[in-house]
Amino acid sequence: MSWSQDDLKQMKDHGVDPLQIDRQIALFKQGTKSVILARACTSGDGIQQLSEEAKEELVALFDASAPALSISKFVPASGAASRMFKHLHQWQNDPEAPLVKEFVQGFDDFAFAMAIREKATLSQNLSVEDLPKILNVMFDESDLNFANKPKGLVPFHRKGDALIAPFEEHLEEAVVYANGKDQKCRLHFTVAPSFREEIRALVEEKKQAIEEREGVSIDIEYSIQDPSTDTIAVLENNDPYRNEDGQFLFRPGGHGALIHNLNSVDADLIFIKNIDNVVSESKRADTVKYKKVIGGLALKLMKEIHHLVDRLHTPTDEIIEEDATEFVKHWFSVLGADKLQFSREELLKKLNKPLRVCGMVKNEGEPGGGPFWTFSDEGEVSTQIIEKAQINLADGSQAKIVENATHFNPVDLVCAVKDFNGEKFDLNKFVNPSAAFIADKSIGDTVIKALELPGLWNGAMEDWNTVFVETPLSTFNPVKTVNDLLRPAHQG
Repeated sequence: MSWSQDDLKQMKDHGVDPLQIDRQIALFKQGTKSVILARACTSGDGIQQLSEEAKEELVALFDASAPALSISKFVPASGAASRMFKHLHQWQNDPEAPLVKEFVQGFDDFAFAMAIREKATLSQNLSVEDLPKILNVMFDESDLNFANKPKGLVPFHRKGDALIAPFEEHLEEAVVYANGKDQKCRLHFTVAPSFREEIRALVEEKKQAIEEREGVSIDIEYSIQDPSTDTIAVLENNDPYRNEDGQFLFRPGGHGALIHNLNSVDADLIFIKNIDNVVSESKRADTVKYKKVIGGLALKLMKEIHHLVDRLHTPTDEIIEEDATEFVKHWFSVLGADKLQFSREELLKKLNKPLRVCGMVKNEGEPGGGPFWTFSDEGEVSTQIIEKAQINLADGSQAKIVENATHFNPVDLVCAVKDFNGEKFDLNKFVNPSAAFIADKSIGDTVIKALELPGLWNGAMEDWNTVFVETPLSTFNPVKTVNDLLRPAHQG
């Protein structure tokens, strides 16, 4: 596309590459393609079911290996808490709504209830009439200001008189399984720029106490979503949207942009977990166990991959193609009957990739993506984490596959991102750029189209080697609404 000097200056000032904008506009014009599902991943068909003996062996392998490894935990944590309180902002529209009644009836079981009672005169036996006073303390900018804070700063749990926010819970959890070489535990939080210093102050205060108690060193990194990953908004005819001054509108590219942040983490193993999926201390045992299970499996697979790659570089090894093809088929893909064996070159390309091992839980109606076998453009079938927005649900056969899905993606990943020489992969080379999302938005009366980059664990990791492992529901305890904090996992 032809750009004026003013256009190019706008792009330069924002840190975006004009070629990148050209590719985004081309994607708007051609549209995004729906993923073609082959079938849902189920237990024993795409999702590994491990025996208790196998789990114990993997935990032991992880524990034995961790002291020699650099281990990091990557936590996307820039999300605002506002969605948690949506039903409370709208309570006057329907005071008898089930979520509103549940909030009032369970109020004193929230970690922050005591702090609110200290500031507001409330009935001993609460009713909906007390809500205005409660919400005034919760949402007022000069008070708790929950609705404007990142979710990670809202107190989820209470220990004695202490309120514990998710950032602290992630520290407490990480020192148990992300403690590696030199007794160092590393965490990387992606945060909102406006709250970086408040988050840093909280984390540094809690970090020091944990380090002294556990005898470990905790190394914390913070990053923001890079403005250079923002995407340009366009009109319905796919021309760039411009305001009255002729300025473009750049929008954040969604959590898929965080592949750039993840790419900056240099570690042997990187655990990924969302900021809101934490539990109180007394409920943490399963979380720790299954982090070590998937971590141990990642280590086991990487050892085998590196061994196979070494053999593939040995010309005198005459059966390596057969052995490596069997490994690839078993762990990473299903091939058609006409493709009985890969060549050495194909095997090296297939094996020399980042690896992720993902915990998958039984689906009990939670919204979000899940594990599926999908077709590539070349006709190969592989396991992928797919969001519903990527699927053409108007196609009855595709909708049927989704209806029959048995498992859900809880965002419980461990990533091995170094090759057989110990060099870190460039993760940007394993993204499917066409796996983006186009959404209709509006500015006043003007309809615009917005582009979200391929999701961090969807299209941004599409060309990784992927293994799914069944994990129990006890490892998945997200807080999508504040009422979720009334679930047993979040009670002391």
